[in-house]
Amino acid sequence: VIFNSDFNGLEGDSRWLDVKTRSPNEATYNLAKGLLDNDLAALESQQTFSSLIRGELSDLAQKGYYPSLEEFADKIYLSPRTFIRKLAKEDTAFKTLTNEVWFSLAKDLLLNRKLSVKQIASKTGFRSVNSFGRAFKSLAKLTPIEWKRSQGGL
Repeated sequence: VIFNSDFNGLEGDSRWLDVKTRSPNEATYNLAKGLLDNDLAALESQQTFSSLIRGELSDLAQKGYYPSLEEFADKIYLSPRTFIRKLAKEDTAFKTLTNEVWFSLAKDLLLNRKLSVKQIASKTGFRSVNSFGRAFKSLAKLTPIEWKRSQGGL
């Protein structure tokens, strides 16, 4: 047990499981090795902190809610500073995640819905079409309309 730590899992080297004992019990050995290998595989497949945050931001964006960093950190019971630090450990930032989320939503709305650019700008949290267009072009290198045409959407 490690107190005051973010560590939550098993630590060890599975090669030690291959060491022969004086009175081996093959059934117990195979069961223990299988359980530990499954636990290790489950730990390796767990989502990262940033992917969990991205998923939550995406769910909120679908509902039209775009929280600030402070609001989101408070929602998950972290101080903004700790939240920033945890994201930095994964070489990302809240702004990067929010940009990915709104950009993905904007592209989806442009392709799959018959909404105007003004409506899409509003649904993605922008107050004006111009600011939406500038932000979209900075990421896509095309205006929203040009991007939609390039995808066969017009």
